[in-house]
Amino acid sequence: MISMTVCNDSNKLIIDGCPDAVKAISLEGNLAKRLSDLSMHLHDLTEAEDYLRAAQAIASDTVIYRALAQSAVVTFMKCFAQSKARSSLDRKILNGTDGGALPSFQFFYDLRNKHIAHDENPLSICSTFALINDGKKPYKVEEVCALSMKVRVLEQAKLNELAGLIETAKAWVDKQIAVVREKIIDQLDRESYQELASRNAPHLVTPHLSEVGKNRARANQIT
Repeated sequence: MISMTVCNDSNKLIIDGCPDAVKAISLEGNLAKRLSDLSMHLHDLTEAEDYLRAAQAIASDTVIYRALAQSAVVTFMKCFAQSKARSSLDRKILNGTDGGALPSFQFFYDLRNKHIAHDENPLSICSTFALINDGKKPYKVEEVCALSMKVRVLEQAKLNELAGLIETAKAWVDKQIAVVREKIIDQLDRESYQELASRNAPHLVTPHLSEVGKNRARANQIT
């Protein structure tokens, strides 16, 4: 199994698990961008799955459960949202023979957009009212109140539903990554060894917190 780490001091890429490899070479073109996009999606889907499993292992009446469950929804939906830095997954990849997955996806899509990340739908409500006395005091208003309520949506049954969507998406992405890798290998095998060996090594671009408000260029982590 190949493992990769980046040395923080030198930005050097360290690769273990491939003893016959003598050099890493950079990739270019649409297939490289496609592999980058799919790999980023797989990372997010795996992270969403980790949040989900952690939530399913604890009681649903805790703040940690709610935080994990909401994080799972947001991270999963990140793969299907419009992005300037990578291509998005199409919800149609979730559709089975019965078409039952799309309504489930739409539920979590709306939950993320109109309830978790933004406050737009009626799942959150607030009632404001005043308490008045019997009129025998110098003042009539005892208190002004606001009662806010949120519907508990992400119970275990819903998390199981989300787990199915994540599993389906991961399986599709895994297959696509395998297809793209084979195409890249086929392209590279058409070049001479001298041409391959003369390619530049991957250039690592270390992200900085100061870039949090910027858009990432396509496939610019390793070029």
